Amino acid sequence: MRFLAVFAIVGFFGFINAKEWRETPSVEKRLETQINIAQKIAEIKAEPVEVIPANLGEMKFKILADEDGFYALYLGDDKTNVSINSPADFFSASFASMEAFNKAYEIFTQHNASMRESKILKIFKTYPQYVLDFKATSKTQTTLYMLLTPFCEPCNEKIRELARLTEQAHIKIIFVAANNEAYHKVMSLYAAMQGYKHKNQEDKIAKLQTLIDDIAFLPPVKDDDKNAMDMYKELAKARISYLPYIIETSK
Repeated sequence: MRFLAVFAIVGFFGFINAKEWRETPSVEKRLETQINIAQKIAEIKAEPVEVIPANLGEMKFKILADEDGFYALYLGDDKTNVSINSPADFFSASFASMEAFNKAYEIFTQHNASMRESKILKIFKTYPQYVLDFKATSKTQTTLYMLLTPFCEPCNEKIRELARLTEQAHIKIIFVAANNEAYHKVMSLYAAMQGYKHKNQEDKIAKLQTLIDDIAFLPPVKDDDKNAMDMYKELAKARISYLPYIIETSK
């Protein structure tokens, strides 16, 4: 009887390990497929300010800047560069390029980067999974696009605190919802947290505008999504900053 019990336990854990062994390659394959699908070819119109030879498979990491101080992140080889300028691009690439982000931060700080650049790279290092894109909107201000994590209030509070701490460095943080459903859920969540029941969409936006100060919650939309486009119009009326381009809704 004791032998049978031991045999059953060993067999159970053997089954679990075998199941994990079968699933791991499929997960890796899906991730590899997502990366290949999400990569977008971009024309390079700027001289590289730093090339980081962080080889992760066949991928390399580059930071480029043009004369106006626009910074862009690129992944790819010397002939093909992939721009991270959408949620799908960033999240697919971020899993494979975490080490490159850390390396970029180290190199820039070692080269006596300005306070603003150092703080931006520190944000990349601290919250790489949230950053979508960043650019210098003027010589004195940088806009940083970050993903809003649905139902992760501790995460969002840390990022909001980071936004407050970076005000002296003229860094403006804009949150972007992962998709329309997440956007509406988060908006409702924040309204509920504040003990506020909105009468209508416009009233909700106006009230939330006073709650979130300069940090804007933005819904990624598709061209044919009338409800989301109406939300954009309401956001514009409420004088809340919004993206100059439309991001495809993540599925």
